[in-house]
Amino acid sequence: MTNQNSQSVICQNCKTEFTIEPEDFEFYEKIQVPPPTFCPECRMARKMMFRNERVLYKRKCNLCKENIISIYHPKSSYTVYCNKCWWSDKWDSMNYGKNYDFKKSFFEQWDELNKRVPKIALWNNKSVSSDYCNQSVENKNCYMCFSIAYCEDCVYISTNTMYNKNCIDTYRASRNELCYETINCSDCYNLKFSQDSENCLDSLFLNRCKNCSNCLGGINLRNKSYFLLNKELGKKDFDQALH
Repeated sequence: MTNQNSQSVICQNCKTEFTIEPEDFEFYEKIQVPPPTFCPECRMARKMMFRNERVLYKRKCNLCKENIISIYHPKSSYTVYCNKCWWSDKWDSMNYGKNYDFKKSFFEQWDELNKRVPKIALWNNKSVSSDYCNQSVENKNCYMCFSIAYCEDCVYISTNTMYNKNCIDTYRASRNELCYETINCSDCYNLKFSQDSENCLDSLFLNRCKNCSNCLGGINLRNKSYFLLNKELGKKDFDQALH
């Protein structure tokens, strides 16, 4: 096995510089593949291209021919069924099986099979009035929400979000109500423009706070009320400062 020093390489895609370490060269030699020409970030993007979570298209179901919302472009080469058809007994998945052809490459045959077997238009199960959602389970009256479950009357929320109500523009949020522009917040009520906070209510611009109420611009607060920029004012002075 060759002993090679680390090497700096310019990514062919994004043109940034990345380093290939000696142990990387040893691994590539072991599995008999050439060193990469794309940086790790660009390689990861290529690996994840198969997953479309947040881009939706209008197209027709290839079985019932009805207009549907789907994560697959209408001009894509995939066979796409609406959720009702995909879960139905109108087709048999065993009909798409085929023998392996040793004269053709595995990936060529895999691509052919992948395009033939019907895809579900959206992963959206047991939801009500939430057609424009994907990776969605048991939601009601939600729009453009992705990777969520058990939410109601929410718009533009995504990623591991559960049990929210009347929330807009939230990310990684659970058990919140009337929240707007929050990231990684849980068990909050009427919280806005905040991040990494829990059990907070009627507050704005909080970061890493817990059990706080009526606070504005707080960081690392615990069990506080009527704080402005991490300073305690009391209810009267706090109300005056806001107005």
